[in-house]
Amino acid sequence: MGATKDVNAALISAASGKVEVATVGRVLSWDRATNTCTVQPLIHGRFLKPDGTTESQARAVLSGVPVAWPATATFSLVGELAEGDEVWLAMAGRSLEEWKAGSIPAGGISPADPRRHSLQDCVAIPMVRVLDPDASADGATVLRATELRLGDATANSGVAKGDVVDANLTALKALLTTLSTAADWTIAAAAIAAFVATPWPATTESDSVLTK
Repeated sequence: MGATKDVNAALISAASGKVEVATVGRVLSWDRATNTCTVQPLIHGRFLKPDGTTESQARAVLSGVPVAWPATATFSLVGELAEGDEVWLAMAGRSLEEWKAGSIPAGGISPADPRRHSLQDCVAIPMVRVLDPDASADGATVLRATELRLGDATANSGVAKGDVVDANLTALKALLTTLSTAADWTIAAAAIAAFVATPWPATTESDSVLTK
């Protein structure tokens, strides 16, 4: 009985060792139009050789991997993937071929391919392994990008931060104060000319935040 248990345990261990669950990959390219990427898995596979020893082998490059961004029907947080970015590759329990094709019947999908836990059926989740010191702050949610767009991808109107608004209002207040106390039109005209000559409204890097 003990020998049988040992054999069964060995078989279970060998079978479970072949089950792909998740791994880490490096982005080689990203297709914005299809939201898919080409990825090089970073963790080598380990395979059993006929002589009973194991061998480590690099995994093949994966193409057409769907990228999973946080999103619902009314919300999305979508960025860009660059070459060299790391992603978490999560393998599905069954084939995703029909799901990736978009053919999702009301009753669900019955995969034609019986494969399970395959690297062919993974999705890429953007991740960061080592945080840049500027990427986080105590007690704050930090959104960092070259440009942020609020609303949708067509947003093109700048969103000013509080300090920018304050600067504009201070400049306008100064002009109105000068006009209200001007002794004659010459003084008022000079104040207006100086105001017009100064870039206004004031702008800062917050112009990279756009809204629709």
